[in-house]
Amino acid sequence: MRYRLDELGWYQFESLVLGLLKADLGLAIEAWSAPSGDKGRDAYFSGALPFPSRESSEGPFLFQVKFSNASDRVASLTSAVSAEVRAIAKRRARKGWRDPRHYCLITNVSLTTGQREKLTTALAAAIPGGAVHLLCGEDVCASLDRHPQLRRSFPQLLGLADLTSLISDVLQKEHRERSEAAIRQAERYVSTFVPTTAYEKAWSALREHGFAVLCGPPEMGKTTIAWMVAVGQMSAGWEAHLCRHPADFFAAYSADSAQVFVADDAFGRTEYDPSLVSAWERELHLIFPKLDTRHWLIWTSRKHLLERAKQRMDLQSPATRFPDPAAVVVEARQLSEAERAQILYRHAKHHLADAQDRSIVRAHCVPVTRHPAFTPERIRNFVDWLPTAGLADLDGGIVKGKIHEIIENPTDRMRKAYASLHGAHKWVLVALLEERYGAAARDNLRHRYDLQCPDDVKEDFSLVVDQLVDAFIFQTRSRNPTQCSYSWIHPSYRDLVIEELSSDDAIKKQFLSSTDLAGVTLAISGLGGSVGGRNVPLLHDLEDWRRFRARANELAVALDPEAASVMLDQLAESIETESRPPVRQELLATLATVCETLRTQWDAKGTVLRASVLSSYADASRWLERIPPLPNVSPSWTAHLDVCALQAARSADGEWFDPEALSSLVEFVEALKKSEPRWLAKVGFPEKFADLFEQVGSAMESELDADPNLEEVDQIEGRASQLDELASDLRKLAGSGSSFQDQFNSIADRMTARAQRLREELPSEPDHDDDYRSGSASEADIVAMFSDL
Repeated sequence: MRYRLDELGWYQFESLVLGLLKADLGLAIEAWSAPSGDKGRDAYFSGALPFPSRESSEGPFLFQVKFSNASDRVASLTSAVSAEVRAIAKRRARKGWRDPRHYCLITNVSLTTGQREKLTTALAAAIPGGAVHLLCGEDVCASLDRHPQLRRSFPQLLGLADLTSLISDVLQKEHRERSEAAIRQAERYVSTFVPTTAYEKAWSALREHGFAVLCGPPEMGKTTIAWMVAVGQMSAGWEAHLCRHPADFFAAYSADSAQVFVADDAFGRTEYDPSLVSAWERELHLIFPKLDTRHWLIWTSRKHLLERAKQRMDLQSPATRFPDPAAVVVEARQLSEAERAQILYRHAKHHLADAQDRSIVRAHCVPVTRHPAFTPERIRNFVDWLPTAGLADLDGGIVKGKIHEIIENPTDRMRKAYASLHGAHKWVLVALLEERYGAAARDNLRHRYDLQCPDDVKEDFSLVVDQLVDAFIFQTRSRNPTQCSYSWIHPSYRDLVIEELSSDDAIKKQFLSSTDLAGVTLAISGLGGSVGGRNVPLLHDLEDWRRFRARANELAVALDPEAASVMLDQLAESIETESRPPVRQELLATLATVCETLRTQWDAKGTVLRASVLSSYADASRWLERIPPLPNVSPSWTAHLDVCALQAARSADGEWFDPEALSSLVEFVEALKKSEPRWLAKVGFPEKFADLFEQVGSAMESELDADPNLEEVDQIEGRASQLDELASDLRKLAGSGSSFQDQFNSIADRMTARAQRLREELPSEPDHDDDYRSGSASEADIVAMFSDL
């Protein structure tokens, strides 16, 4: 057949047929896409249609799609038709069937005249009141010839041989030779391509403006989309040209020819060549006027560089024709679950010949499709890896873990891109490692970069960051350009930078000597390296440990208590999980040094510590062979008592009691019970604090007596949570065995009851389906897509 219908699979074949029906017969065709709920119908129309000829015929019409990729396709189709005949009989017996006037079976299978007649006769016997029509694979191909725009939506129909044949029919020899490089590029993508939302948006931008900029993270298929657009235009008789430099565009441009130009990585995604960036900026004002309905340019680039190029163009000549960048920029960042599933299906169908490998894909299609690290490039790597992985005899849980690992790990392409970076670019990425909360404000990132990057490799921060955006990092903008923030373009890029930092002694030593808290915790974490599987990723020799211990001790002096507790927690966690004796000893020595520095400093300053800080210190120090004393808790104890007493006094004057005051005291008491109960006995807790407890009890009674009348939902929810928090703290104090135990428990019970009544007064919200997610496919839908793999 002229087109490779078998390459589609049932899911996309049904989509293709529906598109052809709508193109031939009109948009009123009604479709059922769920394979288990279509009641024998794939498309239906009750009125009149120009079918089976151009003359109008009365309905109803029923169109049934049967796809087969079995080794004996005719036998498989015959079996499917027999099953359909039996299903029609059952529906008729249940009175769940109305004979259509026209029943049309559409299949991808190529049929002889005799085979077509046999199948038509079988169906006609089941539908005596209607006319039966059968459209086989050749008929579908003929319809595709009539509607080349649908061919554009399913470019995977064209293998390289078919594409070459088609181009030979529509391009003259000279033009065909000029497109040979583009044909070789397209060979890599045709067989596995899935038309996505970004692909369709690119077509829209090109039809309107002759120009589209495909932007987004690496590995998301920007290059593939660009070349599939080129494939579509080549099949319509256009030349296609690859442009690495603006000079390539001008050399190939011909006003008399229909041409599509692909400027792939126009701004040097892996090379970071500033001169190349400048070249495109300089030439844009000369390139854009040459673009029209017969001359298209597709860039795989970064939108902020396009905006900068446009600004430069505006200065060189008024860009009255140039559209708003938003009209030509196509984001390839997001893929729907259906698109993800189809990408996995296409790669598996094309590359996996072994039945066992295909069964593994079917068994794990849902978690792979929904994997947070999913990109088209990673799925290609996964499918290429699968035949060599030896998973057939492994436990299902082990298989799932190995699949997760191969998808999560940094790719070779990423490593090559990182290796090509200049020193300044690497230092910006290293600086981003120190961001603990996912996104670094521009000023913070600049500060870390300036602090760490050596002068001999330092470059202008703004220029370096611009060249990294959409290649390694993602930029979140604000109305104020100076207040944007940066995060990793993909989670595994952070893993990659950690791996590279670990192996680059020069950068690592500078990093360990000047890093902040996030870098210290990273150096001893179990979260570095591929898929987070490496413990203590940056500390390999005694010199590394010396630098690390010195920096940790410097930070212990400079950090506030809450930040210091983070370092203590990470040290304790690393010691607990570390099994190598030498590494464990280095961690213990670092912990001992840090504990001594913190305790000495806090005691000297009379630092007030929260319960969480005291607990972190106590829990971490238990790992040491000689357990150090706790910091002096007297200043903290006095401060917590004073704050609670002040709140009780204010409550007596009619103010609301701040739950945080009571909560902080209760948490500190609980921390002391665990780490130093002798302190509580020494100060006579709780017996000697009767006056404070009496004030607290009175304040809590006042809270209930003067409970406000609230109307706003968020106010009601907030008050209910506040009462629950106060009740919980009162019960903890009552558990200390004070004379106010009964009173506190009684007040707590009344507070809990009041909170419950408040929540019952809240307006009810409509039920939500927990399985529903906008733009997502159900698990059953994903599994169904792979049923014929």
